[in-house]
Amino acid sequence: MAVLEEGWAKEILCIAAKCDSWRSSPDHGSSVPLICDDVRAGLIKGHVATTLVQYPHVFQGVYGGGGGLESVRIVEGLRTVEERTAALNGVFGDLRDKGTYPCLRGWRNENYSVGESFSSKTVLFHCERSAAKLLGMKQYGVHINGYVREASGEIKMWIGKRSDNKQTYPGLLDNTVAGGIAAGDSPLETVVKECNEEASIPPAIATMATPVGTISYCHDAVDGVEPETEFMYDLQLPLDFAPTPLDGEVSQYYLWGMNKIKEEIANGHFKPNSALVCLKFMIRHGLITPETEPLYEHLSCCSHINHYQ
Repeated sequence: MAVLEEGWAKEILCIAAKCDSWRSSPDHGSSVPLICDDVRAGLIKGHVATTLVQYPHVFQGVYGGGGGLESVRIVEGLRTVEERTAALNGVFGDLRDKGTYPCLRGWRNENYSVGESFSSKTVLFHCERSAAKLLGMKQYGVHINGYVREASGEIKMWIGKRSDNKQTYPGLLDNTVAGGIAAGDSPLETVVKECNEEASIPPAIATMATPVGTISYCHDAVDGVEPETEFMYDLQLPLDFAPTPLDGEVSQYYLWGMNKIKEEIANGHFKPNSALVCLKFMIRHGLITPETEPLYEHLSCCSHINHYQ
């Protein structure tokens, strides 16, 4: 067991570093902020910014004294959320048709809201989900740990296996339910919707999910930057209830104890951010302690990174 514990803990720290890979990216120094209505709305890689300013009816480049691009602004003539959203979709639709960026092949017709922060009451614009990384806009999602407590007191967790047809991380293991927060939805509304769509968990059960914190990181993606925050929820399920795949996002579910989950994480079978959510669950429920885990201090703080550092 000691070998597993050591291997699992080191793998988790490697996973955290991979999730938060932006600070060590070769593109870090050449990135520029995206400004909209004098608010920083994103962070754009230099080569992406060079492409976007070729659409001057939407994006305006701001250059320094040496001629270098210092920021990209949404042009002031686009004053409303609707105008900005339509203009951005037009640009990204054109780039998709040209095949400029692979991420746009996964066009989802699902918009994310963009503001200065998650709690900001001012929405600047909506952005097609597949284009979010091009703008380096903050993305938000929910991850739900569905678990049971057996009569013996042992805690087990329902783990989903992602469909082999998923656009991202196909075939890897995942939390019970997870999904991005779409424009206009709250975290709890997303929990209820995703629970039903992915796992056939009815609203009467899903609404019992308890918010238990967040993880955050900034990932260096091929086409851009992904600053993400995931809202974590714990949901204790009845012992006689089993999640059932519904919309094809998940191919099957497993009910596993913590040692099995640690083993699968150590073997690299988990979606990276989902492994971090499992880690936080184990710490929160006292399944990992300072007395039993030498790397406890590092594990406790490895998934709370400020965006855009």
